[in-house]
Amino acid sequence: MSASGALFGLDLEQARALGTAVPIGLLVIAVIAVLAVRAVVKKVVLGLVLTAIALAAWTQRSALDDCVERVRAAVGSSDTIAECGFFGQQIDVPVTLAP
Repeated sequence: MSASGALFGLDLEQARALGTAVPIGLLVIAVIAVLAVRAVVKKVVLGLVLTAIALAAWTQRSALDDCVERVRAAVGSSDTIAECGFFGQQIDVPVTLAP
């Protein structure tokens, strides 16, 4: 029989060693995969949170412009408070001029 056509057989000790090494190797690979996936998931979640905050701020830009105009109008009048709205909440902005 030629070497290229020979079947490789395992004896009992080799099978035991292989039966111990393969699960340990797979466990190490699984731990590395979990750590890599966890790092990627953290980055994706952080990116989504920051995107949501940026979109929320972007949607409130007109409310901020309106607030600036109200504060300017209050400074030019006798009003001491300018009312502004952000994210559906009414906020009173005190308007005082330094002496």
